[in-house]
Amino acid sequence: MKQELPVCLIVRTYNNNAQFRVEYNLNSIFTQNYSNYMVAIVNDASNDGTDLIIRRYIDFFQIPKERYVYISQKVRKTALENTYDAIMQVCSNDSIVTVVDGDDELVGRTVFQLLNSEHQRLKGGWIYTSYFLHIHQRGLGISQVSKEYDLEQKKAVAFRSIRPTRNYHLRSFPARLFKMVPV
Repeated sequence: MKQELPVCLIVRTYNNNAQFRVEYNLNSIFTQNYSNYMVAIVNDASNDGTDLIIRRYIDFFQIPKERYVYISQKVRKTALENTYDAIMQVCSNDSIVTVVDGDDELVGRTVFQLLNSEHQRLKGGWIYTSYFLHIHQRGLGISQVSKEYDLEQKKAVAFRSIRPTRNYHLRSFPARLFKMVPV
């Protein structure tokens, strides 16, 4: 395996307590088969108990403090403001920044490995993935590029109930590129 570049994952969450969304999100992150990562969880002033769920999850699973930073906003901000603040506070210049929303799940346990491999192959740059297919075979999760949802599926807006899972949209880029943007 290639060298593990540092991954800085930013989770932006707002009112993701319903249907265990935030728990699925955090579980999919903290079970990755990758050791060189840091998570910035930004709770954007949720008012549905998301804050308590995040704190309980971290305590119950004894997530090491050196693995995450939890930012609980008192006043709502824009997604870009939350992303910017997290990158500037948490991500090292040499890290691969990856942004997910609080109701997203990473599909499989090798997402950071795949990002690491692609960033090394491309030697930096921005990567936006849009559609992936997750198939369970013999208990293993396999991620691969998938087709877009058909029109009927889009109209039904039932993406989480469609199997196999396809909704997945990671945005990733080197932190140094983002930090070069003048404010």
